Amino acid sequence: MDTGDNAWILTSAALVLFMIPGLALFYGGMSRSKNMLNMLMMNMICLGIIPIVWYLYGYSLSSTGTNEFIGTFDNILLRDISGDALRDVFFALTFASITPALISGAVADRMKFGAWVAFVPIWFTLVFIPAWAWV
Repeated sequence: MDTGDNAWILTSAALVLFMIPGLALFYGGMSRSKNMLNMLMMNMICLGIIPIVWYLYGYSLSSTGTNEFIGTFDNILLRDISGDALRDVFFALTFASITPALISGAVADRMKFGAWVAFVPIWFTLVFIPAWAWV
């Protein structure tokens, strides 16, 4: 791809990435004041957990292979990924990070932060990765 395509995709990825703090402030404003910090952290921890899981096995299981249900471990730890494909990995990562952040609004004022930290990688592995592979 040419430089313009790269610039557009990376700009789009940055805009999606900026949606996460915006979503945290939106949900934080809708929750009770005693739970504001919990809501902010629930959204922002998605930026800490999901990139790690995406790097370890998420991209490989969601975007490689020809299996109908889920991908393969061919690109585990982003092995053999470079150039435009690496740009696409980052673009997909931004959507992978905001998806569980959207869920945090449904559990506002109902879930403790520790439970959320455990929930995010489990949900990501069991729900998001297969769904992304199907698409």
